[in-house]
This record gives sequence, structure tokens and C-alpha cells, in this order.
Amino acid sequence: MVRTTPARTGEARAAGSPGPRDATGNAIRLRRRVAQVRHLIAENDSAVLQEGAALGTHGGYTPYLAATYPLDKIAEAHQQSEHSRTQGKIVVTV
Repeated sequence: MVRTTPARTGEARAAGSPGPRDATGNAIRLRRRVAQVRHLIAENDSAVLQEGAALGTHGGYTPYLAATYPLDKIAEAHQQSEHSRTQGKIVVTV
């Protein structure tokens, strides 16, 4: 289980939606949602891990891979994980 504590929150609307209107039909401006994780608590739960493994086995979950490096390029993989805003998993093949 992962629990997060938001630092700041506001109101947001879905991209492309017309947004809320007041009684006369005029658009109401909303603030964009801003959240930062201040605390992250991760707990191992064998039932959740088994469910995740089952999803992966049956193709129900496919992680996004940002990059794949051979073992001899592990320094580059480490550098990317530290200095880049990587979205996805970095894989080192052995």
C-alpha cells in the first residue's frame, strides 16, 4: 500500500471539458491542482504482490520502459536515474 500526503491542492477540471458554469451560463475559472508528495509509506502486502504478478502474467499490466541498458553501460543508467526526469522504468540487462 502506498499513501501520499498532498502539500497543496486546488480545484481542477479534465482537459478538453468545457468546465463549470454559473447560473447565467458564464464560465467559472478554476485553479489548477498542485500536489507534492511529502511522505511516502510503502508496505509489502503479499496479496497485492500476488495480484500484481497475476496481472503481469496475463498481460493485464505492462510497465512503461523509459530505457534499457546493457550491464556494461550501468553508469549511464545510473546517471539517467539521478539527473533526468525519467518517466518509466530503467532496465539493466545482464
